[in-house]
This record gives sequence, C-alpha cells and structure tokens, in this order.
Amino acid sequence: MPSERERRALLGILENAEAALEFTKDLSFATFETDRRTLYAVVRCLEIISETSRRVGPDVRGRHPQIPWRQIADAGNVYRHRYDNVSASLVRGTAEECMTEIIAVCRTELAGGGSDVKTRYDPEADALYLRLADDRIVESEEVRAGIVLDYDAQGRLVGIEILDASEHIAAGADLAALAAA
Repeated sequence: MPSERERRALLGILENAEAALEFTKDLSFATFETDRRTLYAVVRCLEIISETSRRVGPDVRGRHPQIPWRQIADAGNVYRHRYDNVSASLVRGTAEECMTEIIAVCRTELAGGGSDVKTRYDPEADALYLRLADDRIVESEEVRAGIVLDYDAQGRLVGIEILDASEHIAAGADLAALAAA
C-alpha cells in the first residue's frame, strides 16, 4: 500500500495525466502545434508529473518497471530549463504514448492493487476476508460481533474476517466486485 506521501503523488500524477489526455483529445497535430495555450497546459501537466514522480517510492517503482520513472523525473528539467528544445511533437508524443499506462498504474496503486493484501468475498455466506500476510494463524479474536482478527505467533495481525459483511461495510463498497475477483 502506498504511503500517504506516495498516495498524494500518485493522485497528482493521475490528475495531470488525465488532464494532458483531455487537453489533446480531438485535436489534430496541426491545431495542437499552433494552439500555444493548449501546448503550455500540456507541458505544465508533464512538469507536475515529473516533479511528483520523484515522490513515488522504490516499492511502487519496483512493481511497475515498465514505467520509465527516472526519465519521467528527468524530463522536468528539460521542460523547465531547456524549454527551447521542447517541441510540440515531443510533448504530444509523450502525452499520447505514455499517459494511458501511467494512468493505469496510478489507479492500480491507489486502489490497493499494488499491495500484498488478498481479499475474498463469499456472497452466499456474506463473508469478507482480508489476508494481510501469509504467516500461520495461531490465534483469532472476535473483537466485535461478526468481526474476527487473526494473529501470527508474534501477535501480529495477519487477517480480518467480517461476517455479515454487507451490514458492516460502508454503503459505497462494491462487495460484488470482490466476489467476481
């Protein structure tokens, strides 16, 4: 699970990657090249992505080696200091070729898909289980009616079982999606 700092960075990257795609959507290259305001807006998005990418830690970067994290971070120096070398084709190409995959990675990490937590939901039993670690369970404790915590030999939490999950989980949670996963 990303730290709070990484979460904010991933949100910043996601927001600006989506904006860069939105700004260039439905624009021909000729229009993009001559529309200075849009070109500057996309460059600014890329600068922010560059800067916030520096706050993404090694665990997240390691889970997504297909993303050129170092190049993204270094690109900000070009946008800020060597702006005379920044062409509309470079900016447009970066926005069109890289943003979709960066958006997918950010969404995966923000949704917890990058973590080691395993979830199981049984709709017939209305039971949700979150497995936090693969350690052997040696003790379980019902801390509240229908909520059971599982511990390892050192007393560390390794699992959480929620019985009658639909009654305990917030209304916006999508238990059906967990059952399908």
